[in-house]
Amino acid sequence: MDVFHGIRQVSKVAPAGVGLFFVPVVGQFDLWRTFGGGQKDESEAALFRVLATGLNEAEFGAKEVERSVEVIDANHRVQVAHDCYVPSQRFPCPLPFAGCYCARMLRLADSWLSIAVCSVLGAAACSSGDGGETNVGCDSARCDEDGDARVSDDDGGVSPGPDASPLAICDQLGTFPTAWISGGPDCGVEPDIQVHQLNDDTYILRQSLCTSGEAPFLYLLFGEDKALLEDTGDGGIDVVGAVDAIVSEREAAVGHEIELIVVNSHAHGDHVRGNQAFQNAGATVVGANEAALTNFFGMSWPRQAASFDLGGRLVDIAGIPGHENNHIAIYDHQHGMLLTGDTLYPGRLFINNFSEYKASIDFLVDYTAAKDVCSILGTHIELSTTPGDDYNFGVDHHPNERALELDRATLLELQAAITAMGNTAVRETHDNFIIFPI
Repeated sequence: MDVFHGIRQVSKVAPAGVGLFFVPVVGQFDLWRTFGGGQKDESEAALFRVLATGLNEAEFGAKEVERSVEVIDANHRVQVAHDCYVPSQRFPCPLPFAGCYCARMLRLADSWLSIAVCSVLGAAACSSGDGGETNVGCDSARCDEDGDARVSDDDGGVSPGPDASPLAICDQLGTFPTAWISGGPDCGVEPDIQVHQLNDDTYILRQSLCTSGEAPFLYLLFGEDKALLEDTGDGGIDVVGAVDAIVSEREAAVGHEIELIVVNSHAHGDHVRGNQAFQNAGATVVGANEAALTNFFGMSWPRQAASFDLGGRLVDIAGIPGHENNHIAIYDHQHGMLLTGDTLYPGRLFINNFSEYKASIDFLVDYTAAKDVCSILGTHIELSTTPGDDYNFGVDHHPNERALELDRATLLELQAAITAMGNTAVRETHDNFIIFPI
């Protein structure tokens, strides 16, 4: 498809003036290069499908229009989904109409393109209405208290609307530390466990290498009335005391008790050794086995996501065996975090059952295709800042340790690598992980 031909075709359905705006502002850019290099025809077609659909169905009125359209970015994976036209001042109309209904549709990394295209869509949706003070056609089930459209997930859950675009969600994720405790020369000085507050309602804890050669990470997620702790460490430290201090501070701030629920990413010892201590302290410990997980969360096993509400914060739990038979993943809708345990992290990805592992990775790719994934967070770091360079087994010091967080592109890279292996896994080193069959 010729880019200018597409622009001319789309501009035919726009009101007078929009086409004039559309051609000089958007037409001058070589859009297909932004969308993904050689995938010219595919990405152009996707772009103009979005534009044409938006311009045709807006009908210049106060009507809700749901969206579920995929657009391909540089990695051919950006998802544009489930938005509706709502009164908004966030993207002002470029044309002087009284009422503006701007489609907040394009989820692109290139901000200039996103703004340009959204402005075009906003211009086309401008009406001579009442100034856009009310959101006609949006009820409480579909809109939040600000009148913004909520988004229905494929599994029936409801996540925030336009204010919670991928960029907004990721902006609210928080800041990771410049470095985690790394043992070695600091043994005897550094704490047994590092506590990092990622944002207002999420904490990451890391056990010191001085107390465990595994140095696992633990995750504590707060809702309004429940807190979910993933993993309890490798033992030998007062993880109960560390978590209790955080929960007690939270309870004092909100003025009511918070139920602590403990779940394990999987059943290996370095992730469950603190379970009994939490049970003795009165926490709800789910248990690191398929039966306990399916009974507690009402989930089907494996690779079927079940939603669990912490009180204003929805998480999905899904079984992803392969590294270990009882392994789970957790997706946090509020902050776009995907917790992958030992299935994916910056280190040695030990694979016990290759066919199950491949199916679980395929599931994660499919599951996250329509989700906002700001960070993929595993439970170890075993690589240095030198790509593909792993530390020796069991050492108590990780100098120049790389960051904990990964992105969805890494998940796609892993899927491609293990798919290419066919039915037999082989050890293979990548920049951010090492495939390690056992």
